[in-house]
Amino acid sequence: MNDPTRKAITFHDLRATGVTWAAVRGDDPLKIKQRAGHRSFCARAVPRSLCARLRSSARSRDLSRRQRVRVAPCLPRARSSTLTIGMAFDLLYEDDDLRIEKAGDEPLLIVRRTATRPSAAVIRSFVGKVGKAFAGLDRSRHVMLVDLRPAALRTDPELDAALAAFREEVARDSIAIARLVSTSVGALQSARVTQDAQRPVRTFSDEGEALAWLRGQLVASRGSSRH
Repeated sequence: MNDPTRKAITFHDLRATGVTWAAVRGDDPLKIKQRAGHRSFCARAVPRSLCARLRSSARSRDLSRRQRVRVAPCLPRARSSTLTIGMAFDLLYEDDDLRIEKAGDEPLLIVRRTATRPSAAVIRSFVGKVGKAFAGLDRSRHVMLVDLRPAALRTDPELDAALAAFREEVARDSIAIARLVSTSVGALQSARVTQDAQRPVRTFSDEGEALAWLRGQLVASRGSSRH
C-alpha cells in the first residue's frame, strides 16, 4: 500500500535498513560495502533518499501536524576528506623514538613508534610525551591510530609493564583505537594485550583498512549520541 504517509516495503528498503544499522552497530565499513555491493563508501545514500521521499510526500498533501509522519533522522554524512590516506597532518611531537600527529581538522589522533628496540625507560617516557602532546584536546571526540610496525617484538617483564602504561595513556578517553602491526605474531600479541580493553580496539596490518574501520566507529558513535 502506498499513500502520503506509508510506502510499501521493497527488497531495497530492507537492504538499505540493514546497511544503515550495520554502520550504527560499528561493523567494518569495508565489509558493509562488500556486503551491499557498493563500489564506494555510500551505504547511507538509499536510506537518505527514502527519508526525503517520505517527507516530501507528507508535505505535498499538506497533512496536519497530528497526521504528518515522523521520519527518523538519517545518519550524519561524513565529509569526503574524513580519515583517508594522504590527508594533511599537524605534527604535535617528534623525537627519535616517537611521532605524534593530529589529522588536521579531522577527529583522528596518531601515535607512531619510530624506535625499533627502545628500552623500558624510554617507553615509560612515552606516557608523559603523549599526555603533553594531547593536552587541551578533547580525546573523547577522537579516534586513535597507533602505528607499532617498526617496533620489534620482545618478551621482558619490565618492558611489558612500561608498554601497559603506554597503552593506557594512548587509549585514554578515545572513541576507538586501531593498532597497526607488521607481522601475524604482532597481531596475536596485540590481540592478547587488548582483550580486556574498555573501548573498541582492533588490530590491522594495512593503514587504509584501519582508517576505514575508525571511520565506521565515528559514524556509530555519532549515531548513538543522537538517541
